[in-house]
Amino acid sequence: MELWLFIVINIVIVIISVIRIGVTFTYNLLNNIGHIKITIFGIPIFSKDITFYISPTNLNNKNMLHIKLNFKHNSFKYFKSVVEEIIGKIYLQRIELSSNVGVKENAYYTSLITGYNNTLFSSMQSYIKSRNLDVKLNFIINTNWFENRLSILSNAVVYISIYDIIWCVMYVLIKRRTYGKRSKQASQ
Repeated sequence: MELWLFIVINIVIVIISVIRIGVTFTYNLLNNIGHIKITIFGIPIFSKDITFYISPTNLNNKNMLHIKLNFKHNSFKYFKSVVEEIIGKIYLQRIELSSNVGVKENAYYTSLITGYNNTLFSSMQSYIKSRNLDVKLNFIINTNWFENRLSILSNAVVYISIYDIIWCVMYVLIKRRTYGKRSKQASQ
């Protein structure tokens, strides 16, 4: 077999192959601290503690990933476009959501928050099932009557092909380029 044919066949196989990506996200709303872990084919690729902030606060911890939320920046608009395109190409296999809620010594608020979580999880389940019947869903709500708790754990296993990722990025770049040309022509 010719070497060039072997290389072309390998490139085609890699492009049409499907990637299994696992994403685990935990977040404690009361303490504004969370953890994100991304795996590809079960191999951990990225694992980091995270916190969200709008204005700079205590950012001294170098082992933690600090994410600044700035929705008005131009790069966020293009990032959002790429994410929207990629979400349309993702195949969901499994989603697990778990919450642990509780208000110390106040059964009324604990029950209220638990009921709200139950309604939220049920709504999400109906929405996801209406879009993809094959996805496996697992929702767990734990109630803690003796501590102040508000934490969420999510775990998702998704499939996406390398070709779809390349296509989405190229599509958004072309869209960005044509939008940039149109806005320059309109301003002149």
